[in-house]
Amino acid sequence: MNYRNGPPVADMQTRRAWATDTGPNLTRPRLLLRPGVPGGGGGGPVVPPGSTLVYDLRFAATLNGSKLFDVDTASAKVLDAPNTYRNFLYARNCSTAAQVIFLNFGDIATTESIIRLAQNEQIMFDQGVPQDDIYAIASAAGGRLSIGVGLYTLPT
Repeated sequence: MNYRNGPPVADMQTRRAWATDTGPNLTRPRLLLRPGVPGGGGGGPVVPPGSTLVYDLRFAATLNGSKLFDVDTASAKVLDAPNTYRNFLYARNCSTAAQVIFLNFGDIATTESIIRLAQNEQIMFDQGVPQDDIYAIASAAGGRLSIGVGLYTLPT
């Protein structure tokens, strides 16, 4: 086809913005419902009493502040494996100098460990959170590591 004056343009006043007259469905799903409790302010769906509840380990993380660790040039365990489940893990190299901190899970840390954090770098796990012991080592003496961890206990 030959378009001397450009391609044809459809009349935008006759086009509908959405496939339906009500527009897109932008409502958020309910995150947590309990038997007999409305799902949010102003009413909403109610889970029938006696229903089996489904718990999602990714739903929420409870943090009790961050823990600070001195990290030196020898590998040291900074956090034990949990006796429940970790559902959140956040680590930051808060060293005041240019120390690099290396982290490893389940085994001693070396300068070849999988996670390398330069000064003020951070890493966060909120899905697929490692459950192992956490070890750290610094490239020079005087390193500092800040860790925030969320633990989840399954309901009984």
